[in-house]
Formats: sequence, C-alpha cells, structure tokens
Amino acid sequence: MSSFFLYQQVKDNIIAMIENHRLKPGDKIPSERELSRKFNIGRMTIRQGITELVNEGVLYRVQGRGTFVNLKPIRQPLGKLMSFTEEIRNLGYEPGAKLIDKAIIEADHEIALNLKIRDKEKVIKAVRLRFVDNEIFSLNFSYFSYEKFPEIMNMDLGCLSLYKMIEEKLGFKIKKAVETLGATSASNDVAKIMKIKKDTPLLLMKRTTYVMKDTPIEFVRVFFLPDKYNFEIQLSK
Repeated sequence: MSSFFLYQQVKDNIIAMIENHRLKPGDKIPSERELSRKFNIGRMTIRQGITELVNEGVLYRVQGRGTFVNLKPIRQPLGKLMSFTEEIRNLGYEPGAKLIDKAIIEADHEIALNLKIRDKEKVIKAVRLRFVDNEIFSLNFSYFSYEKFPEIMNMDLGCLSLYKMIEEKLGFKIKKAVETLGATSASNDVAKIMKIKKDTPLLLMKRTTYVMKDTPIEFVRVFFLPDKYNFEIQLSK
C-alpha cells in the first residue's frame, strides 16, 4: 500500500477517535510508538499523519509534553445576536467564565464614544476570561456607564451570561448590537492573562450592545485566538 494511503489511514483513525469522543479537546493523543502498534503502521508514517493533522489545526504540539487534540473552531454567523453561553451550548460544548478584574475607571475616547458618554466619565470595567470545555477561548474587556447603570457594579460579572443577568436583574431587553472585527497582536497584559506569547496574532472584536431607545449598555473588546473562532456571513442576491 502506498505511503499516501497509509498516512491518510492514520489521519482517518485519529479523527474517528475524536469524533467518537474517545479523544476530547485537550486530551493528549497516544505516542507514535503506541499508534504504530495499534494501527500496525511504521512510526515515520504515523509521524507524517500527525504532522498533517497539526498543520490542519486538528491537533497541536506542546514542546516536551506531546501532541494534543485542539478545540474545534467555533463558528458564529454574523448578523445573529446570541449570547456566548447560548451559542456554545448549542454547539455541544461546555462554556465557562472567570472574572479577572472589576473596577471603576475613567472612560477613554473610544469607550465614551460607544457608550454615548463624556470622555473620562466613570465606567465599570469587567475583565473576563471565557472558556470552552475548560480551554481558554477569549479575553473580554467589558465597559458599562457607571452613571446610567450603577447597579451593574454589584452584580456577579463572572457569571456565564451577562445578557441574561442584565435582562433579569435590570429588566432591560437586549435589542441589538453593532460589531467590528479586525486583526491585532497580544500586548504584554493580554498575553499574560491568555497564557500566550507577546505579539501572538489575535482577532479583536468590538461590540456595542443596546437596550431600549438605542441606549448603549455595554461596550466590549474581545480578543480571540484565530484558530479558535470563525465568523460566517451568508450573502444572497
């Protein structure tokens, strides 16, 4: 049998183990020696199949530790407003959140512009890590007008769904959101929190969320690893 079919067989077998949930995101795959015995295929061919899966983003390597199953990229349809928690659960994953910091600060110009407040006006800042199946997925910097919504400071900003909490605690209905998406790189602070290297390429999403009468309630800057998140838009003629 040609080497192509052999290493394709290696790939197919590993993918089957993932799809059958014998290997889950974050799990370490068996060693080359173990896979060679299991599939009765030479280690060089095993290595080639694994390398292709790494290049395709299915697996990732950690130096000195081994090769692991990557989190399947989350696909978000653009134009559809859905909470992170709802979105992730609909895809069959387990969402998580951790509050890193909460403080009252002065709004910079971009925050003020998006929240329709004055520059340097007080805002509530909440820094949160989001997780999917216990893997770091994104880093969120959320801002709320302290003058308009002071109650938010006393809320559990580490909860899974901010939108749900806002609607239940404040009685406001989330009406719409406006998003922009661009490329950036990790600063020292962002890299430290996300446990990545400084200057790692990231996606930066900025979103302003509105309640009644086009009142902005939240402006958020969200940093994603590009291999963890895909945006999808449907076009019609």
